[in-house]
Amino acid sequence: VNQAFGTNAPLIYMAIRRADQSTPTDPDEVFQAHTYTGDGSTRKYSLNITPDMVINANRTDNSEAFALNDRIRGKSNDLYTNGTQANYFAGAAVGFQFDQTNGIEVPNYRIINSKNYLNLCWKRAKGYFDMIAYSGNGSNRTINHALGVVPEMMWIKSRSNASYWQVYHSALGNTKYMELNSSTPVSTNSARWNDTTPTSSVFTLGGDDSVNDANRTYMAYLFASVSDVSKVGSYTGDGSSSQNIDCGFTTAGVEFLLIKSTSSGDWYIWDRIRGIASGNDPYLRLNNASAEVTNTDHIDTFTTGFTVNSSFNTNSEVYIFYAIAR
Repeated sequence: VNQAFGTNAPLIYMAIRRADQSTPTDPDEVFQAHTYTGDGSTRKYSLNITPDMVINANRTDNSEAFALNDRIRGKSNDLYTNGTQANYFAGAAVGFQFDQTNGIEVPNYRIINSKNYLNLCWKRAKGYFDMIAYSGNGSNRTINHALGVVPEMMWIKSRSNASYWQVYHSALGNTKYMELNSSTPVSTNSARWNDTTPTSSVFTLGGDDSVNDANRTYMAYLFASVSDVSKVGSYTGDGSSSQNIDCGFTTAGVEFLLIKSTSSGDWYIWDRIRGIASGNDPYLRLNNASAEVTNTDHIDTFTTGFTVNSSFNTNSEVYIFYAIAR
């Protein structure tokens, strides 16, 4: 409390404790991939978790952008992972709704008849995932967060203006950034993170419009590694036909996987519900809303992580990844 509330003045207050104050030990408590087929009607889907962020993807064709929604912005607000658009307000009576204790309500514009969809659902938890809404000020500054550990990956997007998604990844360092909606290589710019590594309580921003313009509002999504739950990491390709990537998991491989080359390349995603096996593994791309590709075998299961084949194992190429355990 600062002096704006007076000196030696009696005050009354109400405080509500934030949920999810414990570090998760089971990935099923904080992540779920869910598939469904549209029938043209709004539906409430039961999940194993109470989601705080959902990415919805049309798997059938490229007729819909990939929509990211979250509990902070509330129902009827879309940000598109494959686009630069500002927050799209779908209308008070429609849109994704977070009013269920064990699921999500998907609107009728995301349940086109006979189209196949994917929901990727995250729950906030200490050390695992957090999200923050903030307003820019145009100057170097810090933003408080409640992740409780140092963020290893951050996605930031202006919700009030069109702009590229900005990505921080610990493997790249505090002078580098990537763009979630783009296939472009890693770039260097001090105006993103002010050449400062995040801490367990704050992350630092420069004055670039894409992260901190004085006339814009933003969302930040923060990810970190949790033993046997999630892993934010990187690997260097060795040019062989396959390479095992050890995430330290003891739960028989990955439930969800994101891989991006630090050179030109898309943001590929796989999940076990659509298939991560010894044969073909369907993939989507966060930066490209094209239909799901089902006839490729780029990754395989590995007891403590995942295996990549030659397509994601170019010699001396650096790849960043984000994995969630089974």
